[in-house]
Amino acid sequence: MSNTVNGNPAERAGRAAKTARRLRRDRERVVGLAGAVVLAIPLLFAAVWTRNEVSRELRDRDALYAERDSLETQVMLLSWKESRLTGWEALQDRLGRTGLRPPKRDEVQWVNVDPSRRKGG
Repeated sequence: MSNTVNGNPAERAGRAAKTARRLRRDRERVVGLAGAVVLAIPLLFAAVWTRNEVSRELRDRDALYAERDSLETQVMLLSWKESRLTGWEALQDRLGRTGLRPPKRDEVQWVNVDPSRRKGG
């Protein structure tokens, strides 16, 4: 047998088959990696988008809670101011305009309390 540079046909066929298998494995690896990247990028984008949306919604919710607390405080202060303004003197003017009158003596339920039975006094 002659030992040529290319070798015999069987050896050449074996090398060609090995090369074809190696190229196929490399091609499958590249296609698999490309497929993974094509699938991973949209998933990563969706995850980041979702995280940003959740953060924005939480900021909006916290702003609404702060606004609600501010409004509740404002309502409480206004009701306190209103109660100060609704003394008897302020009410008399309003009552006259609306047609209301003070109760008569027989329309009031009087309660007598014995001073000796009072607590804390």
